[in-house]
Amino acid sequence: MYVLTIKNSTYIINITYVIIIMVIMHKEISSIELRQNLADVLNQVNYKNETFIITKNGKPTAALIDLETLNKLKDLQPDNTSS
Repeated sequence: MYVLTIKNSTYIINITYVIIIMVIMHKEISSIELRQNLADVLNQVNYKNETFIITKNGKPTAALIDLETLNKLKDLQPDNTSS
């Protein structure tokens, strides 16, 4: 469970729902448009927690997410260090 704060309201949520929301609530951007607006897009990701799907020739090829979300996703992975 994680604590989510939106406009001064706090919610306890399951990280699975956050991932689903991220997938649903994303913006698409072409690789050319990303190259032309990289600083602005990075600011949107960093400060507004926006998620972008990057397309090349109209096909989704990559996703751009904020670092905090990436770390939460890594926490969900099973620990493969034990033998």
